[in-house]
Amino acid sequence: MTQGPAGHSCTRLRQRMAAEGRCLPRLGSDDRTASRNYIREFVLVGNRECGCRYGVEFAEPFSCSGPPRDRGSEYVDAKAVPL
Repeated sequence: MTQGPAGHSCTRLRQRMAAEGRCLPRLGSDDRTASRNYIREFVLVGNRECGCRYGVEFAEPFSCSGPPRDRGSEYVDAKAVPL
């Protein structure tokens, strides 16, 4: 299961829809199936789109902007005064 935004969203969605007399068949009939399918259909949609560009089912976008700045050294270099 995902550690991110899914949480109990699928359970609440299933409960709300049942109260309204509706359902999403894709969510299945139990919370475990609903959670898995909710994640695949809603949470991972961006990962699916990224994967499509590379010929795989899912991919995680990644970028590298170089090594992190050494802000401590930058601060010392800018603020230090001679003795």
